[in-house]
Amino acid sequence: MKQKRNTYLFLLVLLAIIGVGFLIQRYFFGKTGATAIIEQDGETISELDLSKDTELVLDDGNGGSNTITVKNGKIAVTDANCPDLVCVHTGSISQTGEVIACLPHKLIITISEKKNSDLDAIVW
Repeated sequence: MKQKRNTYLFLLVLLAIIGVGFLIQRYFFGKTGATAIIEQDGETISELDLSKDTELVLDDGNGGSNTITVKNGKIAVTDANCPDLVCVHTGSISQTGEVIACLPHKLIITISEKKNSDLDAIVW
């Protein structure tokens, strides 16, 4: 009887931990982003507003290209000429912190809650 009670207590604690983890994830990472920051070869190329439908074609200078599409508040790489197409298969993203990467073309797309500023940090 005591072992059965301990099992139920363990499951209850486990469910509570999972629930708290889910709430933390939704609160900190589940926000819909307002801006997509596009970086290529370590430099910010563009910041796209996810509320405006846009299509952008980027060339990496070595014959590589990516077609980036913003539609219905989401961004995706819809076409690329890289060998593995991981960036295309990632699909659409819209949540803060989500990333699409195309390593052969040195392309990173990150969803940000608000537009980047020139400030990296504030020190007191």
